[in-house]
Amino acid sequence: LPISQGTGVSGSRRASRAKPDHWGEMAATIANGPVAMEVDQPVNQAAASDVSMEDDAAAGLRLYRQLLQELLRELNLQVAGETTLQPALQLLAYHHAAKLFDLRDAVLAFLRDEASGDALPAAYQAAARAAKSKLTAEGAWPRASALKGKRVFGHKSAVKFLQLPNLPQSTHGATIFLPERPAVQGAAGQNKSFTFAAGAYADPLADLEAKKSALVLSLDSILQGAVVVINPMLRNVEALAEPKDAALAAEVSKLIAQQPDSWRRLIKTEQDLFSELSAQLIRQHLKMKTVGSAVPSSSTTTPQKPAKQNPATQPAPPADEGELESPEKKLSPAGAAKQDPEDACHRAYSKLLASLFREMDYFTEPFQGLDWLDSKKQLLVYHHAAQLNEARDAIAAVLRGDSEQLASSLLGPYKNAVEAVRPELVDMLASEGQKAKKMFSHDHVIRFHQMKGLPVPRNACIFLRERPQSSSDILRKTPSIFRDLVRFRTPGSPLMELEHKGLALVLTVHEKSPRAFLVISPLFQEPEAVEKVASSSWSEISAALKDRLTGLITQESDAWRAFIQRHADAITKDSLKIIQKVLKNCAPGTGAGAYTSSFAEDIEEANIARELASMAQAELETRFFESEGRAQVYETEAERAKTKAQQKVENAKKKAQEKVQAAKDEAAEEVRKQLAEVKVTHEKEMAQANRLRDEVEAQLKRQSSELHSKDEEVEGLVYAQQELLHSLSALHDAHCEKRHAMKTKCIVLKQHLKQTKRK
Repeated sequence: LPISQGTGVSGSRRASRAKPDHWGEMAATIANGPVAMEVDQPVNQAAASDVSMEDDAAAGLRLYRQLLQELLRELNLQVAGETTLQPALQLLAYHHAAKLFDLRDAVLAFLRDEASGDALPAAYQAAARAAKSKLTAEGAWPRASALKGKRVFGHKSAVKFLQLPNLPQSTHGATIFLPERPAVQGAAGQNKSFTFAAGAYADPLADLEAKKSALVLSLDSILQGAVVVINPMLRNVEALAEPKDAALAAEVSKLIAQQPDSWRRLIKTEQDLFSELSAQLIRQHLKMKTVGSAVPSSSTTTPQKPAKQNPATQPAPPADEGELESPEKKLSPAGAAKQDPEDACHRAYSKLLASLFREMDYFTEPFQGLDWLDSKKQLLVYHHAAQLNEARDAIAAVLRGDSEQLASSLLGPYKNAVEAVRPELVDMLASEGQKAKKMFSHDHVIRFHQMKGLPVPRNACIFLRERPQSSSDILRKTPSIFRDLVRFRTPGSPLMELEHKGLALVLTVHEKSPRAFLVISPLFQEPEAVEKVASSSWSEISAALKDRLTGLITQESDAWRAFIQRHADAITKDSLKIIQKVLKNCAPGTGAGAYTSSFAEDIEEANIARELASMAQAELETRFFESEGRAQVYETEAERAKTKAQQKVENAKKKAQEKVQAAKDEAAEEVRKQLAEVKVTHEKEMAQANRLRDEVEAQLKRQSSELHSKDEEVEGLVYAQQELLHSLSALHDAHCEKRHAMKTKCIVLKQHLKQTKRK
């Protein structure tokens, strides 16, 4: 991660051009350098030592401590009567410490008596004057050679503003890098950069997070104990003079609300960078799920759309005013995101390589707060890394603690490197259930390689999965050991540097994505020659060693000529020029080295084997003819036998064809007979079926006529019934009328009879 200062640093232009994107996992293999930032430690201890024997770097660091201590005292940021700082003003303390770094040129000019100090604010000028007076009185004022920006402010313990290109743009200018976590008075781990009076929490940064006053990122993978504090108020020193928790929390909320997509992507892919409280705060503002549902940091997944819910039953979103969880409460392990087990193998291999490089003293001075390998020892780095892979069985035996005979075969530096990190490797692999040899099973292992047709021995060719990072490159997005560990302090490509110095050839493996590389050098076979001149200048190294590569190509010039004709596309431009330049002075046929000789021997052995096979075949043919009863084998008899055999074959073919044809004809005749019989049987069955059909039809006709006649009879009966019913109805009506008439007549007669009786 290129940490670029806010002002006056060349790296800031690179960082500003970098596009914000996902960070990927932070490198866990970067060496954790010591942080010598102990402002509240009595500076008199330094004066007690012999200042004349002190180097410029130590003197510059001591001066920086004194400047920061005096500045905090001048700004009244300390508790009255004590040396501890006020917890309520810690953001202001961080701001002024970073501002001191920005004003370093003016401060140094004032300390060197090159300027009057009018360009400095009053507090900074007074702090510089007090530091100078105190160190001078103690006789501990540094030499003039130590009063330089690189000595006083160039170490990795300086507090500074940052511009992290992968954070949202709104954080630029509001981000401060602290090389150590601040301490609390009375807690373990004093002598820190900032020691505060006891607050609500055991950690001052936790106090900020609990009040939602700042976001905190951990950079343990870059520098042990380093943190980054983010709050837009860090741009406004007047507001920090009288800080209010509500105002600080509101600024953090606005910061997240300005670019919510960037923060959401960052918290999903790189949640491990944030502390638990900061991650929870960001999720509350973005209304995201809890940590238990977060995706693993090793991969980026597309978030799923939430299911539609009934507004009446939908739970209310968390309020921004809610209290954050106490830092003492830890999340359950079941809710934490799980890492890929293969990552443990990568991290274990990276840690083992880092231990080896430290054991071999291949690291150079830190640059931009990071550790880099010495580019002059590049060939040694590749060689010993490949040798480490060759000793993987012995390393596995050391890690398992068995097979003493196998473990004793491990060379001293390799064994020391393994022993230095053995507990960490064992715990790392055991936690993921991986075996020790699994460390060397992935594709990023640096190893010796043998390519078909390449005229070099296996131990002179090394496979690199990626191009190593250089100090002039922009940080790659994808983490790997070639970005975070196997990187060199060089202005250009490390592999091109080897080509330009004539020490190695580089081949590209296009089948891999990203491209892999093969580094070819005869110096891999004799690392002692490189170690002798590793401390010399590049010109001396090139003059002493470049003839070996030329000799390698000259010795096998014919094989190299054939190789570049087939694989010129795989050779880099500079390497191809080196090969062509050497081959130009080699006549064809003169470069028959060990590779060509072994190839010729293989051809000769193949020819001998072919002749022996021919002889054995001839002997077998002779025995075959003898077994057939032929005493002499002559060419004519062989031809006659061949002719007879051909005739027999032809006759056999004809007979076979005739038999096949006869069988076909016989089968066809049989089929025809069967078809005729089937046809006759079918015709008979059809005739019988027709007769039955006719009989059935005739019977159906008869039954139909009978039914028709019966229908007519039924219709006649129905008609007669209707007539009868009609007649009965008429008779009934007539009977009723007659009866009615009789009743009437009777009534009349009765009336007449009554009248007659009366009379």
